[in-house]
Amino acid sequence: MYISKLLPLFLFVSVFSTGCTPSYEISGSSSVRSLDGRTIYVKVFDNGEWVKVDSAEIVHGAFFMSGEVDTVKMAALYMGSEEVMPLVIEKGNVKVTITDNLLQAKGTPLNDALYDFIQQRNEIEAKLDELERKEMRMMMEGEDLIDIHRQLNKESEALVMEMNQYIKQFISNNYENVLGPNVFMMLCRSEEHTSELQSRDSI
Repeated sequence: MYISKLLPLFLFVSVFSTGCTPSYEISGSSSVRSLDGRTIYVKVFDNGEWVKVDSAEIVHGAFFMSGEVDTVKMAALYMGSEEVMPLVIEKGNVKVTITDNLLQAKGTPLNDALYDFIQQRNEIEAKLDELERKEMRMMMEGEDLIDIHRQLNKESEALVMEMNQYIKQFISNNYENVLGPNVFMMLCRSEEHTSELQSRDSI
């Protein structure tokens, strides 16, 4: 009788503990038809290599993954050996959007912060790209070449300074979570890759 009285309490504690286990969900949608039927993977960087931790098949433009969160981790979505996009594995529902023009993960605090950062950085880069088109327009309008270069160099320097300050502030604000160190490393790898390409072009 004593055991029978304890059993319901034990079951209650077990259910309560299970219900409190932090979990993540990744709800994805894709408008890229060529991806239908393919498997998308979540990988985390561990001991110098990318390790698969979850996967799902894209069916009719949708996929879903879920699991427990022991620690918040920086991760990436992969298609085969190709990295598609970064994201953070954390408690909550991450809504992933994949289109020809947009890669985005939103719905949880760190993913929101990451993709707000990416969007802002892309907007500044777009302004830098626009300077090349602006130079062509000014030349076609007959403006002096020296004046054009002086003006555009000034605008370019201002945008580069804005970009550097924004990146520095973001890394500083997120230094104590996974975003700060990982964004720093991603930018370093990107710069190294760009330098390699420039070196090859100069040969």
